[in-house]
Amino acid sequence: MKRVIDLLLILLSAPIWVPVFIVLWVVVRVCFGSPAFFRQERSGMDGKPFHIIKFRTMNDARDGSGKLLADEERLTPC
Repeated sequence: MKRVIDLLLILLSAPIWVPVFIVLWVVVRVCFGSPAFFRQERSGMDGKPFHIIKFRTMNDARDGSGKLLADEERLTPC
């Protein structure tokens, strides 16, 4: 029953959050390039892994040896 209520609330609230997500997607694509989203594996209930999809907020800049730069150096200006 909870799943049905969750899905119903998502559908009813879609006219509010879908336009916001579209605007965010455009901003991320303009500021950071493609792709606008990335998937990340996280640990869930009882240690069971799940995937979350997030908007990108960092670039993939690397140093001369190919290692990712520090987080502070990869943050984007937008």
